[in-house]
Amino acid sequence: GDACRAAGDIALVAKEKAIEVDQKHEIVNKTKQNANQLLDKARDHNERHRFVENLKKMVACTLKNVADALQYAADKMKETRTNSNDENNN
Repeated sequence: GDACRAAGDIALVAKEKAIEVDQKHEIVNKTKQNANQLLDKARDHNERHRFVENLKKMVACTLKNVADALQYAADKMKETRTNSNDENNN
């Protein structure tokens, strides 16, 4: 009980100090402004360079190549098994 009350008191003091620091330095507003500027720049760069669209194309192409490679490997393994079984039956 006492430990929980002490932890609660510490949390309240920390909250009050955080509010005081924020009021003095406007940390929350500055963080919001910087985050919004960052998002605006990211959107602008994406519109100009089409990063997201190009990334989607690259991932799709990579996945297709991986799927093709796996299919090739599966076909080769099946072919090897079939040849091995044919040789054992002769």
